[in-house]
Amino acid sequence: MRNNVLWFTGMSGSGKSTLGTRLQQHFRGKGLDALYLDGDVFRGHTGNQDCSPAGQAHNIGQVREHVIERVDSHPVILCSSITP
Repeated sequence: MRNNVLWFTGMSGSGKSTLGTRLQQHFRGKGLDALYLDGDVFRGHTGNQDCSPAGQAHNIGQVREHVIERVDSHPVILCSSITP
């Protein structure tokens, strides 16, 4: 299987995290090492609580960098981030 990245975007509370974690469980149940990256977690860990357009772009860039670093070691990477 080729490595795949699925990225969920949308408004706060739209179900991105729920979908991402459920799909991670599904893929792991099929024996695939699925990684889930949640933009909210990145924002909390870096102390960047800025939800302005520039702050969101920065947060998405951080998630993107983590995807790039891990794409060769996980067949499935799932991401979610707020997009106004």
